[in-house]
Amino acid sequence: MKDLFKAMLLLFLGTAFAKAVYAQPNTNQTVMVEGKKMVYKTSNLANRKAGEPILVFEAGLGGGTFDPILPLLSSHIASIQYERSGIGGSEPDSRIMTDGQVVARLHGLLHTLAIQPPYLLVGHSIGGPYIRLFAAQYPDEVCGLVFSEPTDFMLTAQEDEHAKLVSQSKTSYQQISKIIM
Repeated sequence: MKDLFKAMLLLFLGTAFAKAVYAQPNTNQTVMVEGKKMVYKTSNLANRKAGEPILVFEAGLGGGTFDPILPLLSSHIASIQYERSGIGGSEPDSRIMTDGQVVARLHGLLHTLAIQPPYLLVGHSIGGPYIRLFAAQYPDEVCGLVFSEPTDFMLTAQEDEHAKLVSQSKTSYQQISKIIM
């Protein structure tokens, strides 16, 4: 459990302070999920014991990588990061129209790769709402959620307007949500 706590702490520190792009060897792998190519990377799967959590990384809107923090994790902590449909090397899928379908595709990927729960989901930006929905859809498979600068689409209209004013943004969360969908 100490290793898991250290991993979460390193995740927060890494995403908060690491803005540079780090060169990593290309260890991307591909798999077909529901007839579409998906790109993913795993780390330390061979060291994972039955029943231990695996970190499942969910990137932000434009994709991105968690590569800068992976070397900081203990070799006992297994992880997977992937590129959603239409992001990076993963094939676009015009059938995916809702957040629920995005979450179902991740679940399908984990099932296809035979990666058993429990899942400790880590979401950055729009990955935050996706991991929250994943936990709601598959509660018995999730052991925890870690949010890094999550986007929040569940604000009331008044809260959304306040967030827009405070952040001095021209676009509110709810407007962004409509654009994305």
